[in-house]
Amino acid sequence: MPYKEAGTWTGVIQKVGLPRKKKRGFQTKSAAKEWERITLEEIMKPKETLITFSQCATEYLKYYEMRATKNTFNYKKKTVKDFLKSIGTDVNILTLTQTHLESYLDLLYESTGGKKSNREMRELRTLFNWFKQRGYLSHNPATGLEHYKEDIFIK
Repeated sequence: MPYKEAGTWTGVIQKVGLPRKKKRGFQTKSAAKEWERITLEEIMKPKETLITFSQCATEYLKYYEMRATKNTFNYKKKTVKDFLKSIGTDVNILTLTQTHLESYLDLLYESTGGKKSNREMRELRTLFNWFKQRGYLSHNPATGLEHYKEDIFIK
C-alpha cells in the first residue's frame, strides 16, 4: 500500500514468500499504486523460458535425492522415467497438458490396475506442484484428475 514520505509517495510490495520491493519518488498515490500492481504481476508471473520436462524433473530429483529415503527417491525417479517414456519426446514444460497425464495413467490402469495408477497420479501431482512452486508452471495439469477405481484386496 503506498504511503507519503517527505512530500512524495512510496510504493511497497510485501507478501509472504516474496522478496520485499520498495520504490520512492512518485508524485501521486495512483502512480505508486500502478507501480505496485505492475511489479506484483511481474513477480507472480511464471518464468517464460524454454525449459523441458526432463530439465525440470532433473532439478526435482536432485532436490529429493538429499531429502527422501532411498526407496522413495527411487520410486520418484522411476515415475519420472516412465512418464517421460510415455510422452515419447522431451517436451517444453509449458506444453504439457492434463491429456498427456490422462493418457499415461489410462495405459497404466489397463496394464496394472487402479491402485498403481492412483499412486502414480499422486506422485505426478507432487511433481507438478513442485514445478509450480518453483515458477516453471502457472498451474498444475494434474489437478482435477479423477481417481481410478481400485480392485478390492482380500487377504
